[in-house]
Amino acid sequence: IPAMVAVILIGMLQVTTAGALDLRFEPEDQNIALNAEGSLSIWIDEPLEVRTIEITVSYDGSILSGLVGGQGAAYQDLDCFVWEEYTPGESQWYGFAVSIGVDCFVVGPGELYTWNFTGIANGTSNITAVSVVLIDRYDVIIEEVVLPGTTVVVGDGIVSAPDFGNPQLPTIL
Repeated sequence: IPAMVAVILIGMLQVTTAGALDLRFEPEDQNIALNAEGSLSIWIDEPLEVRTIEITVSYDGSILSGLVGGQGAAYQDLDCFVWEEYTPGESQWYGFAVSIGVDCFVVGPGELYTWNFTGIANGTSNITAVSVVLIDRYDVIIEEVVLPGTTVVVGDGIVSAPDFGNPQLPTIL
């Protein structure tokens, strides 16, 4: 019977949450000035115990430049080591935060991750989650995580047409 109890407990640890888990960007759809810095946070609104967030987002590299990222405020209150890393790219940005320790995890709702960027050209950049992985306190991957996209408008969001000066049109007689 003890072996059977162990098998049942291990099976229970492998169960993931039912249905999709919704995350959100905060702020949603923001405007920043040209050459200004902006930031997006990834929030969980559910009372879920999370050990790890791993995220890849795509953006328009001609409008935004990825800078840094790191653990959200929910991780900053932990009394344990949090390993975080980020890799900026031209059109994709990757980052993660992992709490290290047996009883070390965050409990939502709260801010899980932040990403800082700079607006390098006027225009609108769609921010799309390429992948989001959440791992709970028992090291089980949470299936079906949904993070709807958002936008960042830099300047007035309008990309101006090239200026060709005032060309002389031929005179037709």
